[in-house]
Amino acid sequence: DDSLANREMLTQYLGNAGYTVMSTKDGQEALEIVNECHPNLILMDIMMPGIDGLEVCKKIKSDPGSAQIPIIFMSALGEALGKVRAFEAGADDYVTKPFHASEMLARVKTHLGLYELQNKLEEQVAERTSALEKANAALLEDIDARVRAEEALRKSTARFQEVWEQSTDALALS
Repeated sequence: DDSLANREMLTQYLGNAGYTVMSTKDGQEALEIVNECHPNLILMDIMMPGIDGLEVCKKIKSDPGSAQIPIIFMSALGEALGKVRAFEAGADDYVTKPFHASEMLARVKTHLGLYELQNKLEEQVAERTSALEKANAALLEDIDARVRAEEALRKSTARFQEVWEQSTDALALS
């Protein structure tokens, strides 16, 4: 937020709700913190000194390492165009100032919960993918062993057939 008073008020609300809060004064500092700390959620104003919030959002969402971090815009720009621009930049939610603390906390809780569920799902997918890759590797080894055994059997059968057909002596099989 470009307003120190707003940043302090938000920090107090979120801190009282048990959240750890890092505050920045401008867009460039926000990008640095995202790269260093990888926060679980970002609350951001559109109007900020230096790089505006829309540009910061685009940069965060274009980086694969931070693209999944939920971003909630908080702005006094309440017209539909401002909201549309925020969502086009990659925002996950939008709150018009002045905001109600209970609404803000509910939105933060919801987005953090969704972020956590998404991370758990991605972990489960990675675990399942790893298990399937191991199972596929074992199946490929089994297939390769069977192909080698079939080839050995063909060679043995061919050799037996050759001995049988070329033999002038009597052969007995038991």
